[in-house]
Amino acid sequence: MPISKKPWINSRQGMPPAKGSRGFTLLEVLVAFAVLSIMLMALFQSFSTTILINDNTRDTWMVMTAVQAELLRVEREGGGSMAADQGVYPPGHPLEGYRWLREVTEEQPFPGVFVRRLSLRVLWNNGGRDFSYESSMYLMPR
Repeated sequence: MPISKKPWINSRQGMPPAKGSRGFTLLEVLVAFAVLSIMLMALFQSFSTTILINDNTRDTWMVMTAVQAELLRVEREGGGSMAADQGVYPPGHPLEGYRWLREVTEEQPFPGVFVRRLSLRVLWNNGGRDFSYESSMYLMPR
């Protein structure tokens, strides 16, 4: 069989598609795009939720560490002069702008046994929501 020197003679351009080799219809393409857009919206929503949870967890972990460090400092000093107080962390502190409250209460867990309960609470706002963390410890008065 001789090979034609004119390649366009054997080409199927401009001819109707052969039976069984049809392409996608417009409706199939639109359905595929709809399914893809729904999946991408779900993916982006889960990604933004993950970022928000990570941010809140980081803040909470930083506050927990600072509160525990402060309570350990008071314990090492023997409870010294504990008094109820409140304030805001100063500029330059890792918790800059966060509010703190310290409460001291005298308690008697058993007859004749008196202890002081020191509670430290930190409050902050993230993304329009208020958060707080509180931790306490008991000290024997001197």
